[in-house]
Amino acid sequence: MANAYTGNGPENTIQARTVMLTDMMDEIISIEAKTNDMTPNAAILRGTQEANVVELATADVDGLGAYSKKNGYPFGSADLSWKKYTLKHDRSRAFMLDNIDIMQSGGLASAGYMMGEFVRRKVIPEVDATRIAGVAKAVADRATADAGNALGNIVYSQNLTASNILTKLREGFDSILQNAGIEGGLTVYMDAKYRSVLQSSDEIQNVRQVDGASESIGNVVSIVDGNTIKYVPSVRMKTAYEYLDGTTGGQESGGFKPATDAKSINFIVRAPNTCYGIVNTQSEKYIPKENNVLADADFMALRIYHDVVTPFHTIEGLYVSVKETAPSSP
Repeated sequence: MANAYTGNGPENTIQARTVMLTDMMDEIISIEAKTNDMTPNAAILRGTQEANVVELATADVDGLGAYSKKNGYPFGSADLSWKKYTLKHDRSRAFMLDNIDIMQSGGLASAGYMMGEFVRRKVIPEVDATRIAGVAKAVADRATADAGNALGNIVYSQNLTASNILTKLREGFDSILQNAGIEGGLTVYMDAKYRSVLQSSDEIQNVRQVDGASESIGNVVSIVDGNTIKYVPSVRMKTAYEYLDGTTGGQESGGFKPATDAKSINFIVRAPNTCYGIVNTQSEKYIPKENNVLADADFMALRIYHDVVTPFHTIEGLYVSVKETAPSSP
């Protein structure tokens, strides 16, 4: 593998390094994003000729019928359909990595290192925030469509404290059990500021005192009732965001920020196969300084489409706790 990216000439080297950067970006997101478990199974996702459009499979089957000794099995309908979804966010950025900077850093300031830092510090936070806000919006929209939140799976004005945080979490678990019949194996995305609150919960402490031999008594609580807790930075736990374009005055640094009317999400409980986070790399380019006619610098550019898809029929497997009061009706 030592020569995997050397190639036999400039074109092969450029292509190989571009592939390397693409693979590295995908791997970092798949491992380090807080919402990496939202990535859909490849079997139910397929691309289209449009880079910002994907198709997700939906199975529609009839229920059980009565077996007849005379006629045997009653035939039912089993349909696998593909629904198209448009990814909302078309995002990009290009960089020039000056040759002098590379030499002065002893090679540390390389394309791979810079792209890795970019993905970790800029791409992953935006991807996480977009997914979490998108899920909260889908649940809120379903509540509005149901005219009164019939599922009861979005709750506002929840102030979490050490005395109530475990109870509020379990209310989310109960909601998903009632609505979707799923118990255990859930994922909780919780605002990281509540990590110490959950850890110091009166209810949690009582359980630990019963199990005095526990070796994890001083550890952060990461599993509750068989459900995984993921602690997410507060800036990624909002109901809405503004996406900076990277060129307009005041937006040159790019990135994202909470919208002015955004509310804080305490936590989201998610059952498997309810929402799908999708990142589609439309274009990733690498041109080494030897081939860059504009500057003595390596050129790197990335363009991705990303979004979260939450099919209407899966929303009963989600639960959202919001700190502030519900938005007023339009």
